[in-house]
Amino acid sequence: TGALSQFFKGWAEQAEKARELLANLLEFRSLHQEAVTHYAAALDLQRAALGPKHVKIASTLIPYGYALSEMRRYPEAEKALREAIRILEPIDHYQIGSARNYLGFCFLGQERYAVAEQEFIAMERFLRGKVGADHPALWGARLSQGLAQLRLGRLEEAGRTLSHVGAHFGRNEEEGLR
Repeated sequence: TGALSQFFKGWAEQAEKARELLANLLEFRSLHQEAVTHYAAALDLQRAALGPKHVKIASTLIPYGYALSEMRRYPEAEKALREAIRILEPIDHYQIGSARNYLGFCFLGQERYAVAEQEFIAMERFLRGKVGADHPALWGARLSQGLAQLRLGRLEEAGRTLSHVGAHFGRNEEEGLR
């Protein structure tokens, strides 16, 4: 009975990995509906095998939420991304930045610009502590903040934010040419 149990556990792990890989490939090809179907199946298998709060589940929820957002299924995307953040925050996991980034874009897609800006600010703060001030993802968060500020009609603030981002990338480009 123990050997049979191990066999089925191994099979379930392989099935979950195959579903997630297939979903990633479909998402890469912009086949969002098909990807969502396979992410959902992978999540079901992961939850059954690992319980509801495993980091692997959060790692699948992030691209799942992204795919849902791409399909403009914003409430479902928000739910998935918030669940990923809830799982990752207690362990201060680096993927919180990705989840917050996609959540911010989910809010932009819904024209919830102030909430989007807050997610991008939270992403920047988190990344600043994890990867330092020069990491491209941190500057991507600043760029996204500037876009949200533009949408909010805060043109002077957006101008300052985006000029700061542009100066940073310009400076790094000049340094790379030397």
